[in-house]
Amino acid sequence: MHTFALTISIGEPGPESARQLQHFLEQNRQDPTFIPILNMDLTFISPHARSTNDFVISKVEYLHDNTYVLYYQINYFIFNLCQDMNIEDIYDTTISFDVHPPYLAFNVINADRDTIDEF
Repeated sequence: MHTFALTISIGEPGPESARQLQHFLEQNRQDPTFIPILNMDLTFISPHARSTNDFVISKVEYLHDNTYVLYYQINYFIFNLCQDMNIEDIYDTTISFDVHPPYLAFNVINADRDTIDEF
């Protein structure tokens, strides 16, 4: 669970608060404390795939209680000189989060790979 400061007040949980949260997250998508929450390991695309740390917030959807889901895009690149690859692309993904003023609690799944996993 990773947290991000909620610096606005939102209304009761529901579709209107989802719109408020979407606007708030769009305004803060380049915040240095928010970037690690949105970033993910992209090696399932390619071992050379790297995030550009540029994200597009697509929408926030209300699920239930204080739980929402964030739909967003990660801009990434693959550069591999040996294979003459220089690719830029977008990966669509989601992350769920709970609203607990004064913060948002994101359910980050740690999927970082380690060489020990190969043995």
